[in-house]
Amino acid sequence: MLDMAKKQIIPAVMKYAADTAKGVNDLKAVGVDTSVQEEILQKIAEELKTLTTAVEKLEEVDEKALNLEDDMEKAAKCFHDEVFAAMEAVRKPADQLEGLVDKAYWPFPQYEDILFYV
Repeated sequence: MLDMAKKQIIPAVMKYAADTAKGVNDLKAVGVDTSVQEEILQKIAEELKTLTTAVEKLEEVDEKALNLEDDMEKAAKCFHDEVFAAMEAVRKPADQLEGLVDKAYWPFPQYEDILFYV
């Protein structure tokens, strides 16, 4: 999950946001109202911040759990109580971003694609 977020989702979102921001600036230059696009970019920025914070937390608790490998009971409790919760915290903003980022940029099949091919 960490690799997916750090190496695929975050870079894809950043590329989409940069390309979209350039498009917004181009539209502004010719006098087009870009308030809707700017609002979407703001939502993307907020979700991206939430995602990166959640990824940092997941890294932290994953490291903690892995350092408990000598005590399997404590490690299992840490994974159950902390790692799984941190994974869920990563998934939520990633799911939100999937709905905001253009399909051409998203690095994985989207839910709608999976549903139609099952």
